[in-house]
Parts: sequence; C-alpha cells; structure tokens
Amino acid sequence: MKNSITLEGLIGLIQKTEYHVFAEKKTVCCLTLTNGFTVIGESACVDPANYDESIGNEIAKKSAINRMWEIEGYRLQEDLFRNVS
Repeated sequence: MKNSITLEGLIGLIQKTEYHVFAEKKTVCCLTLTNGFTVIGESACVDPANYDESIGNEIAKKSAINRMWEIEGYRLQEDLFRNVS
C-alpha cells in the first residue's frame, strides 16, 4: 500500500543501533535513522540479579521501534495533508 507504514519500512530506516546499560538493570537502545534522527527505547528490571542483556536489548529495541511507528505515522499524515491541500 502506498499510504501505509510497514515494519520492514521502519527497519529499513535504521542506520545504526546502540545499546547502553545503566545500574546493571536498565537498557537504553538508541536507533540512528538514515536521516540522522535518533529514537530511544528502554527496558528495565527491578532486581539486577534478574537482568539479561539479550532480553534487555530486545525489549529496548522494540520500544524504540514502537516510537518510530508514531513518528513515521505523523510524517505520513503530514505528507498526505500537504499533498491534498
């Protein structure tokens, strides 16, 4: 579909993925998009003894991608609005 956003399209916008861990229980994922814009996602657990880096990375990246849906949805809506007006 022309006027839609897909997961594949979002993933195609990601140029770089970085992870940082804080306090041995919080993961922050920073996605740098092809236009240089950055999107942040995060995950955390209560007890550092339960922290698993791979799970933290996966959840934080999903969180960042969820934010991308909103950003790209706004961009698409704005493009459609501008092209109609």
